[in-house]
Amino acid sequence: MDLQPQVAFNEDDEDAAAPPTPMTQAQINEKLERFTRLVKDTIGYNEARGDSVNIISETFTPDAALLESSPLPIWQQAWVFSAAKQLGASIIVLLLIFAVLRPALKGVVKQPVSTLTLAQASPQLASAINSVVQMSGEETQQKLPAKSAFDENLQLAQSLVKNEPARAARMIREWVAND
Repeated sequence: MDLQPQVAFNEDDEDAAAPPTPMTQAQINEKLERFTRLVKDTIGYNEARGDSVNIISETFTPDAALLESSPLPIWQQAWVFSAAKQLGASIIVLLLIFAVLRPALKGVVKQPVSTLTLAQASPQLASAINSVVQMSGEETQQKLPAKSAFDENLQLAQSLVKNEPARAARMIREWVAND
């Protein structure tokens, strides 16, 4: 298998701002010979195999149409897509915070306290309240002025909690579990 590499290099390798200095034919030949040796050493040149190396020195001139291209519209520039992704992600996070988390936290933090009447409570709680009333005796009931049904239920629940807190807690726990 014979190798036939083709190499082209830009002859004008000096600074573009500085004026080019003319080279003599001897300098050009010496430069070409140096590049030829470099390529031969790089590829492992072997003439017995039939390898050949061709080096051409040309001056590369840029295309005028490429140099004078107009700038891209703003929506086609690379930073616009990145900024749009970040803005979209920010909007989604804000929607999640205000649409999901905020209402959920309001429900947890601010739970309305509901007052229960004896009729709404479980039968076990009602029987416990009645037993406390019976234990307090008739003397206590005679001394109390007439109260509304709500006040009576509230008083009964408070006395149950005060006199038998374990029983009241068990009753409330069962009542909540049944709901």
